[in-house]
Amino acid sequence: DDFVVGAGGWTVTGFNFLAFDNQFTPPMTELADVYVYPDDGGLPGATPVCTSIGSTNNASLYNQYTTLAGITLNTPCDLSAGTYWVGVSFEIPTGAGFRFAYWGETTNTNGNMGAFRNPGGGFGTPCTSNWGSLAACGVAGSGGAQGFAFQVVGSSGGGTGGALDAGDAGAGA
Repeated sequence: DDFVVGAGGWTVTGFNFLAFDNQFTPPMTELADVYVYPDDGGLPGATPVCTSIGSTNNASLYNQYTTLAGITLNTPCDLSAGTYWVGVSFEIPTGAGFRFAYWGETTNTNGNMGAFRNPGGGFGTPCTSNWGSLAACGVAGSGGAQGFAFQVVGSSGGGTGGALDAGDAGAGA
């Protein structure tokens, strides 16, 4: 999903994602791969501007009622003013059994509708090689999902840290 960086730029140190797994037994302790893409006409660009593979998932943020994945990036991501997209995938350890972590959806839209692509084609969508909106890819969840729930964490203009943007949560790619 997309977010807008204000004048002066941001140093992003992490993201908070509303996330779930199929076992519904928090805490979910998998590591996560996070990608920040530039905007390309209302969809994520082809090449990430920042990549954080094996980022730490702060399992202490989980409980049985709220499932928040607090991901700390391996290296801070410096972004100039503009629109960016964040994508996340969870690393599932070998032998951990079937666990599928997915990103919570929201009906709020702050910017563009969320985007989707599935290079392996496992979900039978038309978006196997290129990004498409949730609607175009046929993966919008029940209830009219428009985007994904997340929050950007870091600092702006030399700030001391904290939440920078509520994303589509009111609180992608």
